[in-house]
Amino acid sequence: MQGWFASVRRTQAFLLRNPHKTVILPADYQELHTPCDVNTDTPWGLEPRLDSRTDMRSKPERALLPPQEILSVSGALRVVNDTDAPILVSDGEHICHARQISSLSPAKDPD
Repeated sequence: MQGWFASVRRTQAFLLRNPHKTVILPADYQELHTPCDVNTDTPWGLEPRLDSRTDMRSKPERALLPPQEILSVSGALRVVNDTDAPILVSDGEHICHARQISSLSPAKDPD
């Protein structure tokens, strides 16, 4: 007899804020730090905050930070300006939600 197994998943999103007023030039980046109580050097899923001052007048496809997967290095995420114009990001502005990505191994059937 096969059993029905429910899996429990926990997701936690972190709100990443710009630490100080910054101009991100084309092809340059802003470094945002991940919370100190999570693993470093791991993949993260980033989701833009379309209600932020920088993105309020933009269409979702022209957001400062498109949805993406990015690898943290020593607890930092580098948000790259891949547009052709400088971007002014205000002090304390909410840049994105970040979720740590982890792979799950499939559940084994206890038969």
